[in-house]
Amino acid sequence: MVPHRLACLAALGAWLAAGPAKAEPPGATLTAWGKHGGNKWSVCAERVLEAQRALPTFTDRAQSLGAEHTWAQRAEECPHAVPVLVIAARKESLHLVRLPDALDAGVSLDEAREELERSRERALAWFDEAEAEARRRGEATPPQLDFWRARVAMSLGRLDLARAATARARARGDVSEVQMRRFEALLALYGGDLEMAQVAAREAYVRAPLQSRDNRNADERLLASVVYALVLDRAGDDEGSRRLLYRAHANDRSALILQRLETYLPLHERVYFLALRSSLGGDSDRKIAVKLFRAYAQMEAVEAPERRLAERHIARLEQKPGRLGG
Repeated sequence: MVPHRLACLAALGAWLAAGPAKAEPPGATLTAWGKHGGNKWSVCAERVLEAQRALPTFTDRAQSLGAEHTWAQRAEECPHAVPVLVIAARKESLHLVRLPDALDAGVSLDEAREELERSRERALAWFDEAEAEARRRGEATPPQLDFWRARVAMSLGRLDLARAATARARARGDVSEVQMRRFEALLALYGGDLEMAQVAAREAYVRAPLQSRDNRNADERLLASVVYALVLDRAGDDEGSRRLLYRAHANDRSALILQRLETYLPLHERVYFLALRSSLGGDSDRKIAVKLFRAYAQMEAVEAPERRLAERHIARLEQKPGRLGG
């Protein structure tokens, strides 16, 4: 009888942690356990197992999500299920906000900015809830939580929060060195420390493996090279930056892979990144790049040095070839 009593107590404790039970629907016939939320407990237990299976193979591929994507609903239904909260937060972190189709100077980005803020604040809240719940249970903080929190904070432009979370992620050592250095390079770049950005970006690029059977290492190499290109561009090395970007864009999967990078860039830096990539194309793409650089230059978050850099790119793209001969 003792094991049976212990099992019942464990089930009751799980139900209490899950929160209040739903009201009995009209005409329904429920068992005693059903009336006390047993059904909700069993559903959440299944969601936890599903999330635990998904986490080891979770990919950070950018995606478009509805306001109530599947894991968002599950996080709302099971607010004490740590793996469910983590998966929901990660999914939300990868939501790629749609930008206006004809982005140019004078086109408002308010709607995109508001959507981004709602999405990322939601992700931060779920990460915080997951950490608090794990602490309440006496469990370790879920793996890579601080690294993902730093990514979200960077996309919001909250660099102080991103730095603090990055420091904790490095101390924990649960993220690869290439990923850490790549992210630290961007954090230094957007924080104005160009020297540190160059050191970190080069280390990430040099350390990134060249090939693998599943393409994952190749993806990391491509991302490291593009981050290095962004840093070189800021440092004034146009030739080095463009060479790395051209090489990255020769990869058939580059568009899909680089969307991952877009998900943790601040909105204005995402516009700049898109402009820089468009500048590599033909005449029509270069015209789009000019419009994007102009849109970037007028954004409130852009400071004078970056505005001048955008104007320099515009001048180069609008320059017409000189006539040949006398």
